[in-house]
Amino acid sequence: ENRGDATDEPLQFAQTDAQKMRGVLLEVGGVDEGDMQELYGADAVQLRDALEQLEQRLRTQGAPNSQVFIYISSHAD
Repeated sequence: ENRGDATDEPLQFAQTDAQKMRGVLLEVGGVDEGDMQELYGADAVQLRDALEQLEQRLRTQGAPNSQVFIYISSHAD
């Protein structure tokens, strides 16, 4: 769900924008699909869990030159 605060209008294109960014990263950015993780409509607990999994993956599989790119499509407030 693409909602912000109670007074915010739901975002119409947040998920579509994120999916387009995913496509650019795969097609042009040279990112391997297996290295991507996507969250759509995640709540705070799901986001925290995903970040913890990312931290663990970086600890076990990361290299000194590993890079992380986080794209968030949301309300600007």
